[in-house]
Amino acid sequence: MDGASQAATALITKKHPSLPSRPSPTPHSINIIHTSHLFTAVNHHTHIRMSESDVKKTIQQLHSLSESNLSNASALLSRAKISLLKLHALVPNPSTSHQHLALAREVLEIGAFVSIRQRDPESFTRYFQQLQPFYSLPHDRWGSHDKHGNQSKITGLYLLLLLSQGDYAAFHTVIEGLEMAFGGRKRLDDDAFIQYPMRLEQALMEGSYDRVWSEAKGERVPSPEFAVFSEVSPQH
Repeated sequence: MDGASQAATALITKKHPSLPSRPSPTPHSINIIHTSHLFTAVNHHTHIRMSESDVKKTIQQLHSLSESNLSNASALLSRAKISLLKLHALVPNPSTSHQHLALAREVLEIGAFVSIRQRDPESFTRYFQQLQPFYSLPHDRWGSHDKHGNQSKITGLYLLLLLSQGDYAAFHTVIEGLEMAFGGRKRLDDDAFIQYPMRLEQALMEGSYDRVWSEAKGERVPSPEFAVFSEVSPQH
């Protein structure tokens, strides 16, 4: 290398000194990193367990509500929903576990039944709509849990509500959707909760109001909840 080249090399080296090499992590620093990750994971699982426990406790409280203290239901349902949000379960997604799906569905179903006991059709309708993503999940998303839950009862109540409002178009739209989901009419014919509003609708369409009155009384009503929305309109 000639003198000019050596001088250039020296100048470049002077202006751009090499950066110091990054020291290798010590065993002590590695242990700190691992401990931090472990603490974060343990803390995450602790929050999950606390949220699960809170939802289960709130569900028990909701089930124990009597007619005289239904006013407490709204606060309890809100508390349960907040815990479900922490579990990312209030709306089903691919990562939601079987157990969390079942907890969320139960909370929403309780909310629907409480709305009926409070004679609040708007609230019941909202819960019915919130439940649809759960009811449309395939069997394998539920594990050992019952896929349908209270789907038949709540759907039957919604059909009865539509009749009480005189909304026959929506009534038949729901029936058609059920036939498609259940693979035909036979399943509906064997379901007491679905058959009840269907019989009422048929009697109303035929103008047989004596049959409507008979269906709405006593032993013909499939469960006590149906008595609330059984004041169907005779107009069509």
